[in-house]
Amino acid sequence: MRGRKTFTVALPAVAAGLAALLCSACALAQAGQPSARQTANDLAVRQSEFANLGQLLDAGGKLTRPPEFKQEVAQRLVVGALPSGSVIEVMYTSSGSVAGSLLSGFNMSSPGGIAPQNWPISGSWTIDDSDRICASMRINSAQGTSIIPNRCQFWFKFSGRYYVSDSDEDRSAKLLVRLMKQ
Repeated sequence: MRGRKTFTVALPAVAAGLAALLCSACALAQAGQPSARQTANDLAVRQSEFANLGQLLDAGGKLTRPPEFKQEVAQRLVVGALPSGSVIEVMYTSSGSVAGSLLSGFNMSSPGGIAPQNWPISGSWTIDDSDRICASMRINSAQGTSIIPNRCQFWFKFSGRYYVSDSDEDRSAKLLVRLMKQ
């Protein structure tokens, strides 16, 4: 046939393209239900919004006082990254306990291993004399229990999002994002 070009396409390549198209459609349909990986990616993006406490304060971030923490954060699901990069979802209860799960992160008993979702987390929280929120947690897995020692941090709020910092004065202090789950 003159003027027509013939293309040969391997069947596996067509199948792979079709599968990719279908997976994209599925992902768009489920956009309202973020997965743990999407939540972790969202946190990473939000984390880069402020490089440090000084930038947050310059933008208008405000220190969350204990009464505000008890009213706005306690009894709600909080999603956030640990300094290790692991993502947790926990609730600070009004009775002073912490309960939740590890959504994604590193397997502490196997270097380089990825933790399965939903390892249970338990612990407790208090408020110290400097108005910092102090929490200690235990992550239970089939390999045993990993302890996250007591850590006291200041909570800040800006534009409906929360940030935790080890300092309320050091403008170069790093921040970790905490999102309230709806």
